[in-house]
Parts: sequence; structure tokens; C-alpha cells
Amino acid sequence: MRSEDILFMPVDIPKFDRCQELIDDFTIDWETNKPEYDVRGQLFLNKKSNYEVSTPKDGLTSSQLAVIRYCKKFLPFTDYINIKIHHIQTTGMEMHVDFGDRTKNESLYEHTKENEPCGYRMVIQGTKSGEVAVTRNDEIIIPTMPEETDWYVISHTGTVHGTPRNIDSIEDRYVLFVQGWVDKEQNTELISRSLSKYKEYTISQ
Repeated sequence: MRSEDILFMPVDIPKFDRCQELIDDFTIDWETNKPEYDVRGQLFLNKKSNYEVSTPKDGLTSSQLAVIRYCKKFLPFTDYINIKIHHIQTTGMEMHVDFGDRTKNESLYEHTKENEPCGYRMVIQGTKSGEVAVTRNDEIIIPTMPEETDWYVISHTGTVHGTPRNIDSIEDRYVLFVQGWVDKEQNTELISRSLSKYKEYTISQ
């Protein structure tokens, strides 16, 4: 299996042990009122235009600073663009690609595409199977995850994903969303190790 063909895969990263604190400390920086996108979010990095590299915001709590340190320790990024929490409810999100508009930052888009999969996400609270779907050749697939990890990776530029259409009762799903410039060697090692460990859970083209 080629790594660039991976659409969804659990990732071999230790669990973060302060998830409840992240939920308790959550405040809304932005929200949408669209029925097809029932999401509100909190940013941990300063908001920049066009996917520029950013730095932590002032006034973050102990748990928020801790999760940033944790990401820097375990994720394969040299610089960070986005570390944020999505709080998802009710109907969740329609099917979409996270980084679909290459015109916002052409060089980052090409770099991301060359290092796929690199769309790292951590389930802070919510089910490990049933509230996220991915598509493969128009087929809707519901991934599953082992209990031992809260992390999964998708293709940031290619995986069409969202909430399954039959779901309309999500309650307080929290997901950590991370985006940045990839350390190619570290990413290759992490993807290879995770694929070896979680091949049975992996969805590919």
C-alpha cells in the first residue's frame, strides 16, 4: 500500500491525558449557522491569512499550552499553521476536503500533497466509529478505530470526509485539528509505523 493512497488511518501516538480539561476550557472563537455545518471552533494559534505559519495566542490555559507542547513532541511538523478544536453537534459536517483551495497558498498545497497523508486529527470526545465517514469512488465508508489511540490521519488535500447522512444526533463531539509544514522524514516514519500497526483499520484508494 502506498502512503499517498491512504484516505484514513489510526495513528500510533500516545493518548493526551488532559482531554477533559480541554473541553472544560473550550471557548468559541468562531461558529457557523449552516445546517450542513454544525460546528464551532477555538483557535490556539494567532489567526493568519492564507495559511501562514503562526504562533500560540496569548492567554491560553494550562491544558491548551500542554496540548501544543504535546503536538510538537509527537507530530511530524516543523512549523504550525493551525491547532484548533472543532466542537461538532447534531448533524455535524457535510462531506468536504479540508485543504481544497490551492490558491490560498500554492507552495503549502504542493508541499502538503507531496507528504500525504498529513491531516492529523485527535478525537478529544466522541465515538471512535459512526460519526465520521470517508468516500472512496463514491462509496461511503465508516472507519473504525482501536481504543488505544485517539489519533487518525487523513489526506488533507484528498480525503472527502464528513458526517454520515443518517446521523442527526451528535452530542458534543470535540476534535483537535492540526495543520503545518511537514517534516518529511518524521512523517514517513510515523505513517509507516502506524500502517504496520493499524493496517486492518486503514482505508485506502
